[in-house]
Amino acid sequence: MAGGFAWTVRIFIDAPEVINPLVPIGVTGVQVLPWAAAEQAETQPADVVIEAFACELPAAYRARMAAREPAPRWLNLEYFSCEDWVAGSHGLPSLQPDGLAKHFWIPGLRAGSAGVTVLPHAAVSGPGPRQHDEPLRGLLFCYPDAPWPDWLAQAGAGSRAISLWVPAAGHGLRVAGTGAVSVSLAPLMDQAQFDARLAVLDFAFVRGEDSVVQAIVSGVPFIWNIYAQADGAHEPKLAALLAWWCAGLHRDAAAVMQQVHRAWNSPRWPAPEEGAASLWQRYLDVLPLLAEHARRVAARLRAEPDLGARLAAWVGPSQPNG
Repeated sequence: MAGGFAWTVRIFIDAPEVINPLVPIGVTGVQVLPWAAAEQAETQPADVVIEAFACELPAAYRARMAAREPAPRWLNLEYFSCEDWVAGSHGLPSLQPDGLAKHFWIPGLRAGSAGVTVLPHAAVSGPGPRQHDEPLRGLLFCYPDAPWPDWLAQAGAGSRAISLWVPAAGHGLRVAGTGAVSVSLAPLMDQAQFDARLAVLDFAFVRGEDSVVQAIVSGVPFIWNIYAQADGAHEPKLAALLAWWCAGLHRDAAAVMQQVHRAWNSPRWPAPEEGAASLWQRYLDVLPLLAEHARRVAARLRAEPDLGARLAAWVGPSQPNG
């Protein structure tokens, strides 16, 4: 919102040291503040208040919101989802006892959602022509319980060379190259640097929400390690995303995408059956189809208003303080 819409943004967070390194160099109008600063009497409510990921606003800050004229626009930025229920829930107001109205904003890719963020620096560049003897470039960014050791062993035993980027992001993976796979351990970098590097990859193992969305809008074939929930709520969420992304994809490639995601979000990556190609080899066989489809999906998505544009339109033509 700061870089694309000239908003002044304050981020109140309990661990500023985590988010500070991710703010792209040169972006102005962004302050990262400790959570306790929102409780201080001199901290005035913003024009637009975004309550992210079900955090609860400090009581003192909320009281100042209720006393302000006009009241701030207040929204709860929910978790990303492509499930059908989103269209019936996004944008709904929740009237509060103090007279404030909180609106639910649900990022997603289907019509009727808040959309997703397309950052001003992001672009669909693609990996460019690759000779068969050149290594494929990939990203390994996953939760520690993903079956990455099994996958790495299978990929390492294959015939296709891979240059694998493993970012330092606190996930505790101890990854070393093996066979056909060489590994590059990259230090923590800001969001713009991460996105630029992601955009030229041939494939990306991604985790959480931000990185899978960025892979999609950058036109990069992805394998998503979704955050597992004890009640299994993540399973329909993953299925909904794959159904949306695979629409229009060749059925053989779509079947492999489904198989790869089931394997990647299970305890073990499957060993090949005797005489049959490994799952990873079957993925590589359809990777050209996936890459072409990924670029088409990204182009279609980027032609639509993104989350920032939809939020700016909802707020109005002014340049708010956040």
